[in-house]
Amino acid sequence: LTITVRPEKEAMDALEKGDVDLVMEIPDGLSEAIAAKRPYSMRAVYDSAKSETAQVASVVADNAVARLNLGLARAPSGVTLQSVDRSAGKPSLAEYYIPNFLAISTLWLSIFATALPLVKQRQDKALLRIGIAPVSKATFMGAITLWRITVGVAQSLVFLAVAAVILKVDVLARWPFFALAIVLGNLVFTVMAYMIAAVSRTVQSAEGIAQVFNFAFMFLSGVFFPQGMLPDFVEKISYFIPLTYLADLFRQFMVGYPAHFPCSVVFAVLRGVGRLFGATPPQAGRRCLRPRRR
Repeated sequence: LTITVRPEKEAMDALEKGDVDLVMEIPDGLSEAIAAKRPYSMRAVYDSAKSETAQVASVVADNAVARLNLGLARAPSGVTLQSVDRSAGKPSLAEYYIPNFLAISTLWLSIFATALPLVKQRQDKALLRIGIAPVSKATFMGAITLWRITVGVAQSLVFLAVAAVILKVDVLARWPFFALAIVLGNLVFTVMAYMIAAVSRTVQSAEGIAQVFNFAFMFLSGVFFPQGMLPDFVEKISYFIPLTYLADLFRQFMVGYPAHFPCSVVFAVLRGVGRLFGATPPQAGRRCLRPRRR
């Protein structure tokens, strides 16, 4: 628990940015009111849409006032606290996490449902049998990519249904941009899965590389913890993780959550990341579809 004393405007600006969980306003005259045995009212302002711990901070403030009243033998009930939640009309925490979970599902679809099966098929020489069929490698990989994007769109529709039915979000307000974000996100992370399959020699090594990407992306991108709650150095690391930008894009277009990055920046970053993942070394790229010789 950290308590700081700030001017009112500075404190409210920090609350709006999510840097603090609660602002307790203590007007002048507290000591005089206690001495004169007059009722005295303070105000605690918080925003539960910006902070997971805002409700906890409100409980702490209530307990602090209760302890103050217990300590005042001459004025046992003279101080009251009025709690004000500024989140009315703003997206809730549920609307924050639904797009984040969709972004995580996109990540899992790429690394666990694309990279690992490819390596397993190569190790079992299933790709060798496909290689002698009258189907080009480009057609084969294009079919896999199209199938992954189709599954990604299907799971996105499930998340949209949850947001529309349970959270009462107008999911159709921004659907063209959201559809573009879904296709781009699934395409970028599918290319990442191809990169993992290309540099992995065995299923075991692919699982290790996939888990590194999985845990690093999930816990350093801010999808579980809002970026205002992350340490400064972790927040800086999150700027280098593509899942950070995909989740921000989903939040903007799926539920209308305030943007952390401009849309143009997010699309540019995802396109650049896709090209970076696609720049696999030639030898590794050939190994993605070619069985390993023993």
